[in-house]
Amino acid sequence: MKIAGDKRPPIQIMDLDLPQDVYGACGLAQGRFVIAISPNCPTPQHRRFTAGHELGHYHLDGHVEQMFAGGIKWVVSTGSHFQGAASPVEREADFFASELLMPQSLVRPLVRGAPSLRQVRSVATKCDVSLSAAAITVARLTGEPLAIIVSREGVVEWPSLSPTLSEYPWARLRLKGAWAPRGSGAHRLGQDRAAVQENAVIEEEGRLCGWFPDAPADADVVEESIGLGHYGRVLTVLRPVDLPDPDEEQERDWHRMRGRAFD
Repeated sequence: MKIAGDKRPPIQIMDLDLPQDVYGACGLAQGRFVIAISPNCPTPQHRRFTAGHELGHYHLDGHVEQMFAGGIKWVVSTGSHFQGAASPVEREADFFASELLMPQSLVRPLVRGAPSLRQVRSVATKCDVSLSAAAITVARLTGEPLAIIVSREGVVEWPSLSPTLSEYPWARLRLKGAWAPRGSGAHRLGQDRAAVQENAVIEEEGRLCGWFPDAPADADVVEESIGLGHYGRVLTVLRPVDLPDPDEEQERDWHRMRGRAFD
């Protein structure tokens, strides 16, 4: 909050009768840009990121003009979790908040070696952000294959893939709205509201194809899931183990398909 308070505009905490899962909005009042954060925002860390997101709209070129065209007074920001399907201004505001709260100079030394829930927690603590925001940043900065999944009662709300994992065609499957694999830690934890509230953790190994059906059938994945307390979601860190190089995998698939053509 201090960062936003040191800037112009000021933050105003107000109830704008926003939907339950919408935490922020921005508006123009008497010629001034105003940020509103909903009382529904579940934690101080979520409030910080929401404030950073709205500040992004204020500081990034063209956002105010585009968002408030036609005399609009208030614009609700849903956040995009950096997803490509979201509007460009929402994605840019997410990146602004991420760089503001988690500058790469601070975070990169924390993202070394095999990515893990421990890394995510380290970034979240160091930067005073939520585990979900920290996990997305770890996925963006790691050089390893990594998937971050946020689910609610066993249903995937959104995924975030590391650039390395995104190189595999089978990883680009649309996961939003899909069920977490039955029997997975994420699924079991999502069915236990008390465990989610208590920030319970389930760590286990499984098959990657449980999450990505077209992944190599023999590829393992380390799954670490944690309940996110009052936020009501489950955060899952998926780290594939010993994946073949994407080019090698494509060549293997090509030979396999060619062999079928001659059968």
